[in-house]
Amino acid sequence: MHKKIKIGLLLDSLTVPAWQYAMLEKIHHSQSATIQLLIVNQSKSEKVSAFKKLCSRFERLIYFLHYRLDRAIFKPRPDAFTPKNLEKLLSQASQVSVSPRQTSYSDYIEGENLKKIKDADLDILIRLGFRILRGEILGASRLGIWSYHHGDNQVNRGGPPGYWETMKGRSESGVVLQVLSEKLDNGKVIDRTWSSTNLYSVSRNVNNFYWKATNLLPRALERLHTVGEKQFFEERSRFTPEIASYSHPLYKTPTNFECAVHTCKQIRKILMRALFRLTHRYQWALLYQLQDDLNLEPRKFKKLTPPRDRFWADPHVVTHNNKFYIFFEDLPFKTNKGYISVIEMDKDGKHSEAQKVLEKDHHLSYPFVFKHQKKFYMIPETSQNKTIELYEATDFPFKWQFKMNLMENINTADTTLFFHNNKWWMFTAPLEYAGANRNDELFVYYSDKLESSNWVSYPLNPLLSDVKNARPAGAVFSHNGKLYLPLQDNSKTYGYACNINRIVELSEEKIVLEPVTKLEPLWDKNAEATHSLAHVPGLTVIDVCFTVPLRCQALFVKPLR
Repeated sequence: MHKKIKIGLLLDSLTVPAWQYAMLEKIHHSQSATIQLLIVNQSKSEKVSAFKKLCSRFERLIYFLHYRLDRAIFKPRPDAFTPKNLEKLLSQASQVSVSPRQTSYSDYIEGENLKKIKDADLDILIRLGFRILRGEILGASRLGIWSYHHGDNQVNRGGPPGYWETMKGRSESGVVLQVLSEKLDNGKVIDRTWSSTNLYSVSRNVNNFYWKATNLLPRALERLHTVGEKQFFEERSRFTPEIASYSHPLYKTPTNFECAVHTCKQIRKILMRALFRLTHRYQWALLYQLQDDLNLEPRKFKKLTPPRDRFWADPHVVTHNNKFYIFFEDLPFKTNKGYISVIEMDKDGKHSEAQKVLEKDHHLSYPFVFKHQKKFYMIPETSQNKTIELYEATDFPFKWQFKMNLMENINTADTTLFFHNNKWWMFTAPLEYAGANRNDELFVYYSDKLESSNWVSYPLNPLLSDVKNARPAGAVFSHNGKLYLPLQDNSKTYGYACNINRIVELSEEKIVLEPVTKLEPLWDKNAEATHSLAHVPGLTVIDVCFTVPLRCQALFVKPLR
């Protein structure tokens, strides 16, 4: 461990939005960093004539009205922008008020103000206010000024944050944590993350990825404190391309005409979605193929279709006494609460009816079933109960007894275990802040024992922070002597596709996954998503979400995301 990192904050006010407060609270209570200096901006906005202000506001009037109406209708909760005051939390930090020299778009902190900041001998300055910072302030702390860019700077520079991703129908919205330089949006990148775009609400999209970004900075500081500067920046070099390029426009707040066009398209998209929901529903079903080899051609698979009043999803397969047992989430539409069922299948494909095997007061899904030392275990998803629960079969496959909680006070999805090199590995997708998306990050933990409540966090958690390839999608399986981990792609819609990742390296020091192929719902016009895969020698099972007409086939409308 190294000395605590000394931090200064560049703020416009001591009242900050809730996402920033949550981030700073985490840093304040950590063992990695200490917030020593608050640099508060005292300057007023550049003086503009009343006429020019009026013209500028009128040019963007529809945008501001649209955003306010969007927030009023969709009500993002918890609101990332609820104001919170820092005075009590950071009462021990020194304060300095500065009035930067301003140009059209930039702020320069100079003279006595700059000297005070340099004299504080800080390791890092964090920009949470001011405009574009230029000049000597960029070098006023040892490791520079770190700043968020709420947008993927490889495809979206400018602003407003989250607006153009929604309006242009992009499947994902990115956030970057970078070190500021004189070259705008082109500094050294500390971390990146991608979340799915809310294609119907700008305010919900913005709310999601602001909450999502909250942990980027505390994680980075913790890692820097643990391994030191040299190793930290070597690890982070993967986030900055060797040759920088940007081929997209520099986005700006839309004019009235631009916003009116996009708003009309948005209203049409919402109405089409509402009409689709009146005439159709989504129903997950299971598809299977009896074959030793893994051949992912779903058009050749056979269907296990649930009754019309429910869906079946999240298949997991084990073999026992020359038979296959397919465990899955069984969810009746009427209750919208899942439980675990099983279907028994022989080598010829003859199978039993679905039978309920585990039900609790809270929702159950993703029944990860596995065998260890001649015993069968199950870890169903119990995120509603904020636990990772381990069950043991007392009469396989129909009776299961609760053994213990592997983890508590954790809201996590689709926990998948794998025993490798005398160690248990846990892959899971936690939700760290309400308001963010749970499909974006893959965390890894390990333990020497299965029945343990002390799982060690992989030091580079999250292993992945990308909605296109993060949430677990099935058990690790072997194919041609190599190990593979299925992970979901939730970018286009929930459960859109299933990525097959080869496990290149799996150790306490280094984990490497390599995407090799993707299973997408393209073979059937009514298939919308396919997000889980189970493979054992002799049988492969996937789940597929189909659109099912409710009443009038003539009113069929292709669903829009």
